[in-house]
Amino acid sequence: MSRRTTISDVAEAAGVSRTTVSLVLADHPRITAPTKERVRQVMLELGYVYNRAATAVRYGRSSLLGLLVTDIRNPFFAELTMSVDRAADAYDTNAILGFSFGSPARESQIALSLVEHLIGGLILLPTPASTADGLRCLAEPRPFAMVQLLREVPGLDSDYVGVDNTASGRLLGTHLREAGITKALLVGGERASAQFDDRLAGLADGLGGGDVVPALGGAAGLAESLRSGRPECVVTYNDTHLLSVISLLRAEGLEPGRDVAVASFDNTPLSGEVKPAVTSVDHHAGQLAQRAMQLLFERTEDPGREWQRLTLPGTLIVRESTQR
Repeated sequence: MSRRTTISDVAEAAGVSRTTVSLVLADHPRITAPTKERVRQVMLELGYVYNRAATAVRYGRSSLLGLLVTDIRNPFFAELTMSVDRAADAYDTNAILGFSFGSPARESQIALSLVEHLIGGLILLPTPASTADGLRCLAEPRPFAMVQLLREVPGLDSDYVGVDNTASGRLLGTHLREAGITKALLVGGERASAQFDDRLAGLADGLGGGDVVPALGGAAGLAESLRSGRPECVVTYNDTHLLSVISLLRAEGLEPGRDVAVASFDNTPLSGEVKPAVTSVDHHAGQLAQRAMQLLFERTEDPGREWQRLTLPGTLIVRESTQR
């Protein structure tokens, strides 16, 4: 087996010191561009691979971040995941991605693995059932650079970035009321989550006290509700169920946007691409990702500062599905 190429090998071949090679690896401004180019070319020719894990152990820091989310079957979570990756690139770092699939046990296992692999920080989109005890590996040692995204785990201290779900529900409900709608079905979501309750309450408030009935279970819940009569409006908790809801309405002889108004939350590209295009509340995945990354790096620079909690407002995007 051939010997692994070392920094000393690179330094000798490039005619520079080991310190210069280390500074090139750190992209230090003290090293001139021609020297950086020459050293990097030698690295390429010798097949040198930078052992970042060893550097993290030596200096107690890492350029790798963890991103732990539930899953990306939710189109908004997929968009958010890509936005975090783009934001990480802007900070010259990389994100290691993990999926809990909604399982607190799996989430705890992956969180522990990420911490053990010396990540420099974590952006966590918790499951609705996550507990501080289950994620205690993130609580020691403190303070760990972490941002909770969209959901908060009770008792787990960290920075937080999310959306004002009540305000988003009210924004959409007010629009529906102004369109002459007084009742709506809310399809999808998890009834036990605070986010669901907030959107439901906001919708009801925006409708001026009108009825908002939860139809849990996605399209299956809607099918059950349709047996009781035609709804004025169907609101999907997110875009996960949007295609199935539109298909089901048409299967029942109801044309979305004409016979039944349709609206959604999150405003992923899907809501603007379906026919009819669907009115939705945009929760700005890109902005959420950028603010989460900003808080994460502020925490690494100042570990002792007070926890920050940011909620970003949604924006109503009106389309033909609610303009009957």
